[in-house]
Amino acid sequence: ANPPPATPPATPPLISRSPIKSPVQQDTASLHAAACASLHAASEQQPARPPRNRRRRHTTMVTPMEFREIVAARNEGRAFAFERAAKAAALRNDEQRRVSVLLADDELDELQESRARHLRSS
Repeated sequence: ANPPPATPPATPPLISRSPIKSPVQQDTASLHAAACASLHAASEQQPARPPRNRRRRHTTMVTPMEFREIVAARNEGRAFAFERAAKAAALRNDEQRRVSVLLADDELDELQESRARHLRSS
């Protein structure tokens, strides 16, 4: 009677199909899953936020005097008085538009109207 052949001992695979995670990795994964779940639930509950009515802004070139008037008027909460800036620029013919400023639609319209009035009057 021959003894049965010996079975080789079971060896663990070199690469595990489910890697062992450290406690930090487990905590991070569970936090990430919880955050994703809460975001998904929140997006289902609330309708999409309507777009904000932001004032469109335009970059335009102005003279240094116009720029000073824009800054002063905004700081004082008053309407622009470009006539002063236009008169000062007329006295100094070398005044060129070399300062960039961001203006809302209504501010840009006001600036262009003021420039047109000044051109008609001169």
